Amino acid sequence: MKTKLVDAHLSRFAKLMTGLLCCFLLSFTPAMAQSIISPQERAALISLFNATGGSQWTSRMNWTTNAPENQWWGLTIEGGHVTAIVLQNNNLVGTIPPEIGNFPALRILDLSGNKLTGGIPSEIGGLTTLQQLLLQSNQLSGSIPLNLYNLTNLERLYISFNQLTGNISGDISKMKSLQKLNLSYNQLSGNLTFRIGRLGSSLTELNLSSNQFNSFIPDSIGNLVLLTDLYLDNNLFSGTIPNAIGNLLNLKTLNLANNNLRGIIPIE
Repeated sequence: MKTKLVDAHLSRFAKLMTGLLCCFLLSFTPAMAQSIISPQERAALISLFNATGGSQWTSRMNWTTNAPENQWWGLTIEGGHVTAIVLQNNNLVGTIPPEIGNFPALRILDLSGNKLTGGIPSEIGGLTTLQQLLLQSNQLSGSIPLNLYNLTNLERLYISFNQLTGNISGDISKMKSLQKLNLSYNQLSGNLTFRIGRLGSSLTELNLSSNQFNSFIPDSIGNLVLLTDLYLDNNLFSGTIPNAIGNLLNLKTLNLANNNLRGIIPIE
């Protein structure tokens, strides 16, 4: 009788311990159980980490670990989506992967001050919520993807100090929210499209210095009435300085040095 009683107690004890063990193991579920973003966005972050030498980043706290993504270095997560990726001056080496386009709520992408090579992925043109695209001071090459001009919510576009070639498409006029455009210190050439004047309701800074633009300065430049800073120096601009520059009443800085301009400075 005593043996049966002991066996019953042991059976209940075994069941209790099994239950406790299950609870203990469940508290250590794999990384995906800790994720606070979609599997697609998490996979895109890991692709970015792998494509840019993440193991050698200066700061990489919690990247690809079990920690929730809002604890990963340089990320902002809101409403279950990545809204900012800020990894400037962080020793990123390699190329920007096409998966960078898989962040439907991204507002800020800052990869400036690194050693990134290759082209700007056209997939960035699908980030329709993007407000700031900061890729300056890298080693990016190739042309500016045409669908980049589809970013109608973009306010800042900085791609200076790279090795970009090609020209500026007339489609830039679609970027109606653009306030600051800095493409200086590249190898861009061709005409400065007259359509750039259609950004007059937003643009305050235009910096195209140290490129190879070889056209006339279009009269439409005078439509950019909010401009405070205009840098067209160190190019191959020819012809005369358009009188329309006199329309830029908010201008604080104007640099046209080291071009092929001729004629007199207009009284305007």
